[in-house]
Amino acid sequence: ASRIFDDHNDWVFETIDTFEDRKDQLIIKTHPAEKVRGTTQGVADIIGSQYESLPSNVMALEPETEINTYDLIEFADVTITLTSTVGLESAYKRNPVITVGDAHYTGKGFTHDAMSKAEYADLLEEDQSELKLSESAYRRALKYAYNFFIERPFYFDSLNPQGLTDEEGAFLSISSYDELQDDTALQELCNSLRRFDNHVYHRR
Repeated sequence: ASRIFDDHNDWVFETIDTFEDRKDQLIIKTHPAEKVRGTTQGVADIIGSQYESLPSNVMALEPETEINTYDLIEFADVTITLTSTVGLESAYKRNPVITVGDAHYTGKGFTHDAMSKAEYADLLEEDQSELKLSESAYRRALKYAYNFFIERPFYFDSLNPQGLTDEEGAFLSISSYDELQDDTALQELCNSLRRFDNHVYHRR
């Protein structure tokens, strides 16, 4: 879900409208899974139902397009995304990323995370040179991408995130010290932190 727009369609429409009076080109890449899985109404259909014709500088690619996402990243000045993993892949390629949704990689120090419509509009107006990743931000992107795509996250059955917001809940679903010692996932987390290795993402 978007942090600042009512829904996905609202974000797409407002972005198209923003680019109508701009010289920059906006390319909307629909998800290829729309073709494979089939949807009642794809993004291209939703755009078609809203606009008789798109501005001359806006293009919406169909799910079956042969244009490769990674080729677009190479030629794009900026990647704009809701929560797509393409945002992380773009940052890995040193492409500036603007997010409007709570992806797993937002807030990690290598994306521009709009917190309001006004801030989103300001980011779209920024020159690419002002948005490009610093060396430290790029290192964070590389580290996060390595952990996500190569090492992969691991999960804790003993952790109860609801316990953080539930007054009567418990963050750890462990009732004894012996259970704590037997929790291999927590042991791996502690060992990774102690070793400061690549199994756990560290923001520095």
